[in-house]
Amino acid sequence: MDILSPWLDDTPAGPTRPALNRDLDVDVCVIGGGITGLTSALLLSEAGQSVAVLEMDRLGAGVTGYTTAKVSALQSTVYDELQSKFGAEGARIYAEANSAAVGLVEKIAAEHAADCDFRRKPAYTYTRDAQQVPQLEKEVAAARQAGLDVQLVRETELPFPVEAAIRLDDQAEFHPRKYLLGIAATLESRGVQLFEKTMATAVREDDDACTVSVEGGRVRSRHVVVATHYPFLDRSLFFARLEPKRSYAIGVYADSSVEGMYISTDQPTRSIRSHPTPLGELLIIGGESHPTGEEPDTERRYANLEKWAREHFSVRAIPFHWSAQDNMPADGMPYIGAYTPRSKRLWTGTGYRKWGMTNGTVAAVILTDAILGRENPWMSTFDPNRVKPLAAAKALVKENVKTGLHFFGDRLNRGDKGGLDSLAPGEGGLVNVDGEKIGAFRREDGTIDAVDPVCTHLHCHLNFNDAERTWDCPCHGSRFGTTGEVIQGPAVKPLDRRDVGSGSVSTPKS
Repeated sequence: MDILSPWLDDTPAGPTRPALNRDLDVDVCVIGGGITGLTSALLLSEAGQSVAVLEMDRLGAGVTGYTTAKVSALQSTVYDELQSKFGAEGARIYAEANSAAVGLVEKIAAEHAADCDFRRKPAYTYTRDAQQVPQLEKEVAAARQAGLDVQLVRETELPFPVEAAIRLDDQAEFHPRKYLLGIAATLESRGVQLFEKTMATAVREDDDACTVSVEGGRVRSRHVVVATHYPFLDRSLFFARLEPKRSYAIGVYADSSVEGMYISTDQPTRSIRSHPTPLGELLIIGGESHPTGEEPDTERRYANLEKWAREHFSVRAIPFHWSAQDNMPADGMPYIGAYTPRSKRLWTGTGYRKWGMTNGTVAAVILTDAILGRENPWMSTFDPNRVKPLAAAKALVKENVKTGLHFFGDRLNRGDKGGLDSLAPGEGGLVNVDGEKIGAFRREDGTIDAVDPVCTHLHCHLNFNDAERTWDCPCHGSRFGTTGEVIQGPAVKPLDRRDVGSGSVSTPKS
């Protein structure tokens, strides 16, 4: 199965931006070339700041390149949850910020990315379970109190009946990579320096400046924005306050489509929207969420989505399969602001709870205002260093108990496939070689990629993701390719490679 999103399929790679191979001085260094990083760079450059962006791979090809790309302030049943944890004012600020983000994305698209297929659409949260209708009614009341003009409806255009649905008009969908490439073109025209294949490995924050270390040099700047989706610096204990989750999507050509954007409260969740292509409307169907690194058979997740699609739509073809990773904050509110309570020059945004197109944009606005010393009415609510012990307690205990179980339990009880000969072409997993467990993947030509299956972040043991052909960390969500390269942080160091050419394990000398 080819893992490919439509956003990456129809955007040409274009010229590769250079990797940073020298020292550099700018006002602001932005680490990460996704929606938070490039939107921050755009807003900061508009304010006259000199900016450099460091992206470990290609711009817009990370998490933003694998989203379902809904731009909506209606986000399942978030407002009832936030109201219970942050009060009516906290929920109102979240609604205000995300609604403003919808408008800002539209403005940026019109000015910098007119080809990104931005379309205003109604958004729906629906249920097919009569027992969940009271929960939707509570969400309607909370969303209205938060300032959203939502309606409870009993009928939709979906090809199956629903018990109830919440509708919010004037939300949006778009092509996220075309959007970011449009922003990138504007940034380059303004003299913003964009670097690809450049991984930041450390940041030092001093009283008067910050220094970002990369393999080929360093960047000295007055401020640093860590927009890496999962903060990679082990400060402020973000790894103890975030739960990484993976979810899956398929792109379907069918005889019918949908006009609105939908997400169910039923489990497993089903997300539905459409996207215009030269071959007609492409249905995007998503769901099947699970904690990263805890699914032994990721291919079945795609099979479940395909089965559901065929049950409800007349499917002609399914050309796209892809997955995404999202970080869930312990208390339900994204973390946007100063990296630590003492930080004056180091900033971050994370924990977007699967709604990164709006929350990533909110982060860019808040962080720009913080760097420029401007007042922002949302800043204190999203502050990463807020103290909400009761709101976060249950999730913190659950996540850190789970991490401990993986850290210690996986060392004692790890399933494996036997020896190297047990691996078929295209298959990976833990194998025994000369009494040592290693991570191995057999390529189609029969050759073996072998690695030490221990995460270089905090040394949790990794599990093989058979659909994506990656090594995934169940503790904090780092992901590695079959040859050990970092695909997703917080890890910044690759896995140690193992030489199994002769059937024995050795660590190659560097």
